[in-house]
Order: sequence, then structure tokens, then C-alpha cells
Amino acid sequence: MLTVVDDRTGVAVTVGERPSRLVRLAVLLPPDDHEISGQALRVLLIADLARRVLEGLHGSQVRTTVVGSAVALEQAAERLRALWIVPPDEVRSGLDDPAGHPELVVTAAGERGGEIPGELPVLLAGPITGHDADDTDPTAVRLAMLNVPRTEPATLDGEQLTAAARRLDRWRAEVAAAARQPSAPIPAAVMTRIRAACDDDLDATGLLQALDEMDDEVPAGARLETLLYVDRIVALDLARGLTAG
Repeated sequence: MLTVVDDRTGVAVTVGERPSRLVRLAVLLPPDDHEISGQALRVLLIADLARRVLEGLHGSQVRTTVVGSAVALEQAAERLRALWIVPPDEVRSGLDDPAGHPELVVTAAGERGGEIPGELPVLLAGPITGHDADDTDPTAVRLAMLNVPRTEPATLDGEQLTAAARRLDRWRAEVAAAARQPSAPIPAAVMTRIRAACDDDLDATGLLQALDEMDDEVPAGARLETLLYVDRIVALDLARGLTAG
């Protein structure tokens, strides 16, 4: 199961143990954020990653509530789609939910802490600086944010975005080349590492490293299945490589 560390208490918490398999996820955007800033995007991305792990790996049903400006989210809808961020199920002005408390809360470090009941586990997004240029592949922006541990400061400068774009190009080219080879199952050791990274406090950087560090002895068909399997979680549009050549 997914285990996260409550960033307020340092206590490890298992998410998704309720018999109904419904996980309520609350996302608190920075207050007075009426244009969906980079900080808000990072919060939404962390919540999106949690949702994908819970649904894709564990078969949970996730209901996401965003506490923030519905107008700002609507105005940013196209940008969020480009970043492959799944839209929330509802937008509210406060954390109160008549259907019950959320099982997990995601917000920005130093923001809105007083609104969150003490018993709820919280994932905090560290500060973020810089912004993506209009001509930057949105998935490179997503990768650059995922490549920084969630509580650490992140910088979206030209160097980071260029490195992310090159990494994506390499993976997509590998997908295109491997697709020409017979399919093969994901090796057990690789699958173990993938699931461990996902379930160990949403270790996105470890998950991405698993793709970089696959042993050269892994057959091309297995590398393809691994890349596509991980892409269900990190949502970097790696299948775009299937039309690359």
C-alpha cells in the first residue's frame, strides 16, 4: 500500500486502507492564488501523482477536492490538461466536507496549515521558482517538477527544462526503438523497485531513476513494457515515441 510521511509530524501513514477503497484527497491551493501560480501547479502535480499511484497501482477510487478558486482553475484548464493533471472532482472554498474528512491533504509548505485538522496527514510542496517558456514541452515542465523531492525547493530555469526535455527525448526514442522488438514482461527486480518507489512516500525521483538505471541486459521488449507501465503513473506521454520513427 501507499505509505506517506506526514510532513507535519514525521509519522508514516498508510493511505487507502478503508474497506470501501474510496480515498478522499484534499488539495489546498495557496490563498489568494487567482492565476494558478507555479506553486499551485506543484501542489496539484503532487496530488495528481498520489491519485495515479492509488488508482493505477492499488485499484482505489480517488475523489479529489480542491480548496481554491474555481475561476482560476477554469482559466487554467488548458494548461493543466497540457501538464496531464487530472481535473479535480470538485472545487470548494473550504476544507469542510459533509461527506467526511479527507484521508490525505496536499498543500504548499508554509501555507494554510491552520485550516487543516491536526489528525489529517499532510504532504507539503516545497517552494518553486522560475516558469516555463511558451515553447517548452509541458511534459518537460512536469518532469522537471517531478525530478525534485517534493519538500525541496525547485527551480524551473532553462537548464533544468532543457535537461528534462533531453531526458524525455531519450525515453521516447527508446520506446520507438523497443516497439519493433518482441514484447517481454517487466523483470521482477525492476517491478519491485518501481512499486517500492511509488509506495515509499511517493518517491518520484527514485521512480525516474529506475528508468534511467535499467540494466542493459533487460530485453528491449521488457524495457518498452517498463517505460509504458511507469508512464501510467508519471504521465510524461512517453508513448509519443511510438510515432517518432
